[in-house]
Amino acid sequence: MNLTWQVLRADMHVHTALSPCAEPEMTPAAIVARALEVGLDIVAILDHNSGKNAAAVMSAARRSAGPELMVVPGVELCTAEEVHICCYFKSLEALAVFEGLLSPHLSSAKNRPEYFGAQALYGIEGNQIGEEDQMLLAAAELTVGEAITAVRDCGGLPVAAHVDRPAYSLIAQLGLIPEGLDLAAAEVSRHYLRADSTQQVAGSRLPLIASSDAHRLREIGSAGTEFRVREISFDEIEKALASRRGRRVKRLWFE
Repeated sequence: MNLTWQVLRADMHVHTALSPCAEPEMTPAAIVARALEVGLDIVAILDHNSGKNAAAVMSAARRSAGPELMVVPGVELCTAEEVHICCYFKSLEALAVFEGLLSPHLSSAKNRPEYFGAQALYGIEGNQIGEEDQMLLAAAELTVGEAITAVRDCGGLPVAAHVDRPAYSLIAQLGLIPEGLDLAAAEVSRHYLRADSTQQVAGSRLPLIASSDAHRLREIGSAGTEFRVREISFDEIEKALASRRGRRVKRLWFE
C-alpha cells in the first residue's frame, strides 16, 4: 500500500487528575475534548509513577474521536535521583507489564490529599471510581539507568522529561545528559524559550520533542511536536524519533 506522508500534531505529556499536582478538571472526557479543540492528533497520558488512568482516556477518545485522536499510554517516572523520565508504551498490555516491574520499587507511603492533592481514579466509562491512596509523588527506588532499561524491556520509549526545567530533570539533578543512556529523545517544556528549535540541549545529541506537561486543561497543546510520518501509530512515532526512512521530528511549537 502506497501511504502518503502526514504531519501529525502531538502533545506527548499530559497529566490526569490522578496526578496530585493536576487540577480536578483533568478528567478523561475533558482531556479528549480539549485535545480535539486545539487540533491535536496524538496525546500521551503521563501521570506520576502510575498509568492507571490511561485506559479511561483511551476509552474516552474512542467514544468521542474515533481514529481522529491517538492516545499513547505511559508514566512519568520519578527515579531514585529524582529525575523524571517520560515512559511511552505501544499498548495498555505493555504498560501493565511495566507497572508490574515498577510496583515493587515504589514508595509505600500514603498520600495526604489535604497537603499534596487528591489522586482521582477513573473507569473506562469515564466515571470516577475512587482515589489512589499510595503517594505517587515519591521517588521510585530505580536509578535512571535501571528505569530506562525497564522501559526498553517492555518495548517502550524512554524520554528525558523537561530537560530545560530547574528541577526533576537530568540536567538539573545530574548537571548533564550522560552519554550512553538508551534514551529515545529529550523533552523540553512549554517554558522553553527557543521556539521552533530543533537544536541540541546542553550538548546532547538526542532528538528533541516539546510537550505541554499539562496539569490544567488550558495548558494542553501549549507546546508540542509535529511528526512527519506515514500513518498514525506508535511504531511511526518511534521511527520519527530515530529519523528512520524519512520519518522525523518536523517542528516543535510553543505558545
